[in-house]
Amino acid sequence: MSEIQISDLGIVTDSKFGLKTKGEREAPLPVTVEDINPDEAKEILIQFGYKEDTTGQASVHEAVERMRNGEQRYFTAKDPQTGKIVGLSSVSQHKDNTVYLEVLPDFQGRRIGPQLIDGLKQRYSRLSLENTIGSNGHAFYENLGFRDEGMRGHMVWEKPEVK
Repeated sequence: MSEIQISDLGIVTDSKFGLKTKGEREAPLPVTVEDINPDEAKEILIQFGYKEDTTGQASVHEAVERMRNGEQRYFTAKDPQTGKIVGLSSVSQHKDNTVYLEVLPDFQGRRIGPQLIDGLKQRYSRLSLENTIGSNGHAFYENLGFRDEGMRGHMVWEKPEVK
């Protein structure tokens, strides 16, 4: 039994977004969400498909430069038992805190994506997403508290005000 209990939302979506159909789910894997610094980022970014030096695609060099300039922050989801990094998210500081989220294929369906989002919610008062229209990700993020705002496919989450 896991030390953290995560409620079953009953969402049916594809594994790209960290969830599988209700019958296909594996046990949730509790993870720790940690901020990474530019000096340790290169190896982690390569693990998640970033290329060494490319133009027009996400490259390790460009990502590290954005981190050093304060334009973007990266966070990892780490299995506390093994230390393995199983998920990655980034937040663009200059683009309305736009979130990008990725979970390694072997760990999808284990509630890692929602834990990464929860970790971001603890650090930011507002998060946004782009291009969720027409994807199963829209329902995934909606169930995590994001709502449609303005432009089609743009979603936001805002920390509730404490009264």
